[in-house]
Amino acid sequence: MLTIAEMGDVVRRVFADSPEFRPFAWFDRDLGRIEVVIKPCSILETPVNEVFMVFENNHPKDGEDKYVGFALEGARAFCVQRGLPTKDLRLTTLLADVAKAFPALEDLVNREMFPLLGKAGLETATVSLP
Repeated sequence: MLTIAEMGDVVRRVFADSPEFRPFAWFDRDLGRIEVVIKPCSILETPVNEVFMVFENNHPKDGEDKYVGFALEGARAFCVQRGLPTKDLRLTTLLADVAKAFPALEDLVNREMFPLLGKAGLETATVSLP
């Protein structure tokens, strides 16, 4: 039986030649939500309200950001109700509308989520909801 250290070595060898992580946004058809992830790490998914969740880095190093992504539950229904496009929806448009729909989230969206997109180079990224 392998020790934990040996298992860690095996995993590192297996993934040594993996392509570099790139931040991404996608529509999870099975869960019906949009997810944005900017860093490969262990994530704690924290509900902020009934539809918006933030992804927190479980083990941030000194100086690293707390937030590494977010999710919008019921994304298609939210977009249709709010009159947002379901094809090529800009993430910045989505976040701005989340802040309008839920004023209590305005500070979180403006201080944390918009800068998160900027740091990841996703400020012009779009997602489509089939």
